[in-house]
Amino acid sequence: MTQRTRISLEFFPPRTSTAKALLSANLAPLLRLAPAFATVSYGAGGSTRDGTFDLVRQITEEHGIDCAPHLSCVGMSKHALGTHIQDYLKLGITRIVALRGDQPSGYASASGEFESSWELVAALKDIADLEVAVGCYPEGHPDDMHPDDRFTYLEKKADAGADVAISQMFFETRHFLEFRERCARRRIALPVLPGIMPIHDAKQVLAFATKCGAVITPALRARFEGTTHDDAFAVARDIVVEQVRALVAEGVEHLHIYTLDRHALAAEICRAIT
Repeated sequence: MTQRTRISLEFFPPRTSTAKALLSANLAPLLRLAPAFATVSYGAGGSTRDGTFDLVRQITEEHGIDCAPHLSCVGMSKHALGTHIQDYLKLGITRIVALRGDQPSGYASASGEFESSWELVAALKDIADLEVAVGCYPEGHPDDMHPDDRFTYLEKKADAGADVAISQMFFETRHFLEFRERCARRRIALPVLPGIMPIHDAKQVLAFATKCGAVITPALRARFEGTTHDDAFAVARDIVVEQVRALVAEGVEHLHIYTLDRHALAAEICRAIT
């Protein structure tokens, strides 16, 4: 740990007044952690499109931080994609996170012109000289039909021109390390950044993790049982610090932190790796 491990931070465009207040209170402290770049999520079917753009502009213009907005292929037309990218290029944005995205209720494939994230990657590369990040799933995606799907889909994204992969959250560190090793054996050349999810709210985060296919062990759940608010923060801090220190010890040089627009645990991560 002689050389500082780099971090990047993910933000969520607020949809409610409570969420706006949370982001307002935490944005500046988070950006003072000096991320290599920030990413901004994109709601199902483009439901936060304007909010994503506005937050990207704020982070870029007011704070001088390089930004990578998410774009989802769900419901996206080629014309709309071109318009989005031109708007971002005017802001000086040259990074994009290309995702399939969640399908909103009632979605039909005919709603858009892209069926997969690798088609979106290829289209982005045709539009401009962009650095394109994609998602990957060390413990598998709920839609996978076979355990190898997590690798074959990533191979397709790499073949389409993706530059880097950012992993879904995980709490079993060995699963990420095994995934990274198997990617190397399959000659998937993309750098794979581990996605770190601090457990700000155990009930919320662990429920979301289960939905995403992340492994939640009984032992992990048990660490939060019967805890007070202060105790839960201490448990969450210990878990995330243990995780990032183990990753750094295994040569991981860049951590992508899912902030949930909260500052305290992200700051704990930075203290642990410096």
